[in-house]
Amino acid sequence: MGLTQRHGHKSSHLVYVLEGELMVGDRHCPAGTLVVLELGATFGPLIAGATGALLFEAWMGDPAPVPADKGEYAALLRQRGIEPLPRPRIERPATAPPRRNDSGTQYG
Repeated sequence: MGLTQRHGHKSSHLVYVLEGELMVGDRHCPAGTLVVLELGATFGPLIAGATGALLFEAWMGDPAPVPADKGEYAALLRQRGIEPLPRPRIERPATAPPRRNDSGTQYG
């Protein structure tokens, strides 16, 4: 089971549930669901179903996440007995458009 905090992105965002199921906040999203989020919208937490979920996601600009409430997320992890892993280091593709204050080493 996967768990992602309530958050938004620095651009509009589409999430399509290809397989499995996902809870987005208190809304059940089975396969075939399209979630459309405009710039500034927040959603979540995202909780994958027992068999997981396969998603197709697209951003209309900068995909960098913006957490909505880090304290709320920490409490949810504690409640479920989940120990968060460190964020993986992701190399930014050479073809990716530049961002302000871009270090070139973290794509999220």
